[in-house]
Amino acid sequence: LIAPLVDGMENLVVHLNYSTQVRFGMEVRKRFGAKLVYTVHFLPNYFSYIEIDPGITEELVTTGDVLDKEILKEADKVICISKFAKGTICNQYKTPTSKTRVIYNGQGKLENKRKLWF
Repeated sequence: LIAPLVDGMENLVVHLNYSTQVRFGMEVRKRFGAKLVYTVHFLPNYFSYIEIDPGITEELVTTGDVLDKEILKEADKVICISKFAKGTICNQYKTPTSKTRVIYNGQGKLENKRKLWF
């Protein structure tokens, strides 16, 4: 569906907002050479408990985060909307800090943030 819109584009960046979009993102990367940026809009509630008591992870079963793990691995860059979220995905999912950024919702003017990430 998007081929007519993006075919031949250079420096294509696809912004994904849900972990369920990981397969779409991987296909766009394969077909069009796109970079993938993923925004972590929220974390499952159990992460608050993990950060308070790291020993709890042994008791926690997290089968629902398979897509989260995959998209965090596949994304070229990851945007988090809080420092807590960045710390959590770096600690729990082993996402490199070098590919994460905190950008608060509604913060800053675009013209002050024109520095390219790639």
